[in-house]
Amino acid sequence: MYISKITIKGFRAFDIDGVSISLKNKLNAFIGLNSTGKTAALEALTKVFGITKAERDILQQDFHVSHDEEIDLIEEKSLSIEVKMNFNDSEKDSIPHFFTHMLVDDEGAEPYIRIRLESTWYKSDYSDEGEVETSILFITVPEGETEDDDTKRIFPKHLKGLIQVLYIPAIRKPSDQIRYVSGSILYRVLRLLNFDDKFKGDFNEKVEEINDLFKGLDEFNEIQSSLTSFWTKFHKDDRYQQSNLGFGHSDLDSILKKLEVSFSPTETKRAFQINDLGEGYRSLFYLTLVCALLEVEEKTTTEEEEKVKPLLTILAIEEPENHIAPQLLGRVISILTSISKQDKTQVFLSSHTPAIIKRIDPESIFHFRIDKKYKSEVNAILLPDKADEAYKFVKEAIRNYPEIYFAKLAVIGEGDSEEVLFNRLMETNKVDFDDNIITFVPLGHRFVNHIWKLLNILNIPYVTLLDLDVERNGGG
Repeated sequence: MYISKITIKGFRAFDIDGVSISLKNKLNAFIGLNSTGKTAALEALTKVFGITKAERDILQQDFHVSHDEEIDLIEEKSLSIEVKMNFNDSEKDSIPHFFTHMLVDDEGAEPYIRIRLESTWYKSDYSDEGEVETSILFITVPEGETEDDDTKRIFPKHLKGLIQVLYIPAIRKPSDQIRYVSGSILYRVLRLLNFDDKFKGDFNEKVEEINDLFKGLDEFNEIQSSLTSFWTKFHKDDRYQQSNLGFGHSDLDSILKKLEVSFSPTETKRAFQINDLGEGYRSLFYLTLVCALLEVEEKTTTEEEEKVKPLLTILAIEEPENHIAPQLLGRVISILTSISKQDKTQVFLSSHTPAIIKRIDPESIFHFRIDKKYKSEVNAILLPDKADEAYKFVKEAIRNYPEIYFAKLAVIGEGDSEEVLFNRLMETNKVDFDDNIITFVPLGHRFVNHIWKLLNILNIPYVTLLDLDVERNGGG
């Protein structure tokens, strides 16, 4: 199964009319300048399918407030996040879980399900933050049909673990993910382990051996004796009289919480812990943890019902370029692409660096911008029809000049001479490229009309320099 559409209304930078993002691929990139809604779109997925309560909670600040609204006069606000999910032809595992909620638009059409988070904020006399009511629902009518209370069903708790988001924020702390606590990546991996009776018996024997080693130390026994002596002086209850210092039997969780990852060789004689690594390597190791988890889950089978393996893992990565040398970004995107090709994984990333974008298929890119009313809008990248001879040129052109996505003004010329002229013109007029986010792109080819169409859709203003070539045969 995979997400084929995300519709966000009233959430953060998205107004109540909302946006719909239709997806064709398993790897998708959200791009745009800072504060255009990319992170909000990734976090919208965590609100529906997040692993921890903190990821799923809807707060007052999650509700969109338009620039012309008086905050003090607002009595109520609503938001919704809807995910449409389709199923591959070969899908067998997930269909039984969702079959009763599947929809089709027409006879013979591909089945899908609609899962929607609906949340309402109410002004409260008892709390400055107000009250928030949130539900996650199956929508039981096809898209476009009339909805009412009878067309909505509560999304049951036992299905929530089947679709999970792994959210990797821009500021990465792999040490938190190596701790054996609910919600961490390591916790999710180690829960796949099957501890049989033989292992548990062997484990208890080893714990006894360790406890006996400690009991062989006189100082340890003195501590034990002192604890017991003072404990009995402080209370006279018949219960709990004996206190024992040592490792508990079958206390696997305590042992797992002590697991650490170390790195060697190092420039010193000791092994490095995760926090000893530089920011770049820490960021890479965070991605390594995620890749390892997904590979282990793909290979591991478990028959224990409480050890649920997700049918879809949504990997949401914010700014994968952070702290990583540009030379390594190609490798990062290559790995993320291979992850997205796994049957039970879909990848979303956000970025505002051309170094990442040029390595991604333009048809997987969605452009975010803030309009004049300070709300987010999202546009797919328009390419000519594949049958058109311009398709290949335009696709390769924008892949090699991704700076146009981030321009506030694009200047289009045909080649080097126009760029030299344009640079000189800017210098003469004392206009700074960076301050104004002006991008020169040598795409003034005979297919330039397709570039114009793309820039129009992305609402990026542009200037085209016409080279009349009056001295060339046929020029002018």
